[in-house]
Amino acid sequence: RYVAKAIKTDKPNILIAQIDDKIAGFITFEKSKEKYSDTNIKETGLINELLVTENYRGKGVGMELMKVAEQYFKGLGLQYVKLECSSYNSSALSFYDHLGYKNRQSLLYKKL
Repeated sequence: RYVAKAIKTDKPNILIAQIDDKIAGFITFEKSKEKYSDTNIKETGLINELLVTENYRGKGVGMELMKVAEQYFKGLGLQYVKLECSSYNSSALSFYDHLGYKNRQSLLYKKL
């Protein structure tokens, strides 16, 4: 539903990567207001979701999708991009680190 809604409404922005008429992945992204008081950053580009299908991982698809989203945000005059990633997803964390993303905040959970 989320992807179908994004395709229909373009909210958030969605970019779909195709290789040989097959979907290789997609990214959703939008401009966002920063909510945290511990930063001077007021607006950011927000990567909502990045997904690369298993067959196309490690082939530059994710890097290209991120590059296009980052260029879009630069065109809006934004200076920062933000995203969330599970601390258990070591391959994604490594990918984002390679692209220059740094951990700035942690979300903590406790099961009750």
